Amino acid sequence: MTTTITTITANTCIALSKLTASKDNVRRVQSEAGLTELCASIQAHGLLQNLTVRAAAKGKYEVVAGARRLAALRKLAGRKGTGITKSSPIPVHVLDTENDTEVSLAENTVRVNMHVADQVEAFRKLTDEDAMTPEQVADRFGISVMTVRRRIKLAKVSPRVMDEFRAGNATLQQMEALAVADDHAEQEDAYFTLPEWSRDASHIRNRLTSNKLKSSSRFVRFIGIEAYIDAGGTITQDLFTDEDNQFLDDKGVVMKLCGERLEAAAGAIQAEGWKWAEHYLSESDCRQHLPTLPSYQREHTEAESAEVASIMAFIEENEAAYEAGDLTEDETADYEARIAHMDAIDAACIGYDPDAMALAGVRVFLNHQGEVHVRRGLLKIEDQHTLAARDRAARQHEREAEALANGESFTPEPAQMPESETSPSEQETADGYSMALVSDLTATRTAALAHAVSQRPDVGLALAVHALALRVFYSNALNGHWNGYGGDQTCVRITTGKQSRPVTNPDPDNEAVFTALQGVRERVQGLLPQNKDDLFAWCLVADQATLFDILAFCVGDQIDAQASDLKAANLHHADAIAEAVDLDMGAWWRPSEGFFKRISKKMIAGAVTEAACASEVSKAVLAVPKADAIGAALEAIANKGWMPPPLRRRTQPVPVIETDELADADEVMFSHAAE
Repeated sequence: MTTTITTITANTCIALSKLTASKDNVRRVQSEAGLTELCASIQAHGLLQNLTVRAAAKGKYEVVAGARRLAALRKLAGRKGTGITKSSPIPVHVLDTENDTEVSLAENTVRVNMHVADQVEAFRKLTDEDAMTPEQVADRFGISVMTVRRRIKLAKVSPRVMDEFRAGNATLQQMEALAVADDHAEQEDAYFTLPEWSRDASHIRNRLTSNKLKSSSRFVRFIGIEAYIDAGGTITQDLFTDEDNQFLDDKGVVMKLCGERLEAAAGAIQAEGWKWAEHYLSESDCRQHLPTLPSYQREHTEAESAEVASIMAFIEENEAAYEAGDLTEDETADYEARIAHMDAIDAACIGYDPDAMALAGVRVFLNHQGEVHVRRGLLKIEDQHTLAARDRAARQHEREAEALANGESFTPEPAQMPESETSPSEQETADGYSMALVSDLTATRTAALAHAVSQRPDVGLALAVHALALRVFYSNALNGHWNGYGGDQTCVRITTGKQSRPVTNPDPDNEAVFTALQGVRERVQGLLPQNKDDLFAWCLVADQATLFDILAFCVGDQIDAQASDLKAANLHHADAIAEAVDLDMGAWWRPSEGFFKRISKKMIAGAVTEAACASEVSKAVLAVPKADAIGAALEAIANKGWMPPPLRRRTQPVPVIETDELADADEVMFSHAAE
């Protein structure tokens, strides 16, 4: 086989008007893509590569290779001020062969495009060494300024990683992700430390920005980028993503600004008359769930009513256009502002008892949209006891006033039992606590469990599933009995009735949990429709978070952990629930005069001993009259965290009372009696 070598017979210049495209050019698809850039390059640098032509009829020359360059030259010739006209001499190579197709194919297939790494280095030299601006480079090469900036940004990637890119081990997308950081050590750590299967661009970008905040962050939306920059914060721009491409480098500055603004907002709201105010970056930071004060809603004033009526008329007139998206940007903003103003008017109508406000507080935090959210009327444990005592006194005062108005005598109900050792119904059982006292104490604990579960929808859901699954999957289908089921497996009674928690002898010093639970009930009930016939339809459209809140309260309401015997089976599951919600009975119950009056002096002395008080106190308790013993015990045991066994989790060890200490105390008591 004989190979014919095509030779170039001449390098010459031919007028542009004499050049025509050859039908033998293999490039059939003449795309406009890149033609603008080619025009800019020719105008800035001249024709860097000659056209390849062969002689044709009538003094013309067909362009065998270089059809895009010919198109760019013709485009430039049609413009003013380019310096190129139809008569301009164009440098060409003239072929001596008739095999035009072979020549055209060779030029279009053998040619290899410039590697991006080489482009990056070339752009870097133009800007760093030749001092050209990105705008100048873009203008001379007919490309966008952003393309130039991106290439320059890639030049800041570590040389070690750039070598991986040149070798084909790293992709362009990985290089673009690495360019979000300028520090070579960080780039190398992100690229080489990640396992190969996890070394995609998204993982690299996430690793390099893990200590930064996106501009879309709720914290940034709250403070504003301008305030952040004014505080000395810096910003990293990710040039290779179109959305959310700004990162705030100094997270500490953002958090400091957020804290300062939230603190100011909390202070302003506390000035309404609240006892305290706290601020948090998110609602999840408020780990302690607190009950709320009941609120009231006043009627609109005449001015407010007129304003609301005007806004409602405006909404009715423009609602359809708003929903259809037909309003302009300014009209949409005005529409939404009016609705927000109407909501503010309604919010201003919600009030609280000023005396109760002096016991309660507020929490201020950011929601997911970066907006300030406020919870008013929150009661801490110590204030719940105070409020319960105040409400009890108010109720008694109302009964007294009613009796006097009716000409009847008024006898206050005794807050505690008489100062005898125990009443006939309070006689000690084998474990030292009467059945009535155990029942009352476990009723208090049950209310505390119900309140805790109402604040934990996740636990409420688990308890509901547990109770229902026991009935559905663990019952004996033949006889209807439970397979191995007993009260120790669940104390949640999913029934249609409300669980009653009767207290035979209320302790006025430990009513806070019942007051708090009633507050939760009123809050939840306020979410529901008034008409029960509307309830199902309401449930179908209610959001999941609201349904979970209601479920948690309802499940808590079904807890039956009251017992008159510490060996009762339902207390086992009550302990498990207490563990799940991390119940702190010390927050709801404290030793009181009413409690100590229901147990013997010997048991009071035992409680003092369990609380790790000095042995002299235990002896003194047994040596004095009961009224004095109670006073001494209350003083000694205060803030010790002691609780009677019915309030403890059964997983907790019960301190053993040393019999020798009580024996010594008995001797002191008998000696005192003998005197």
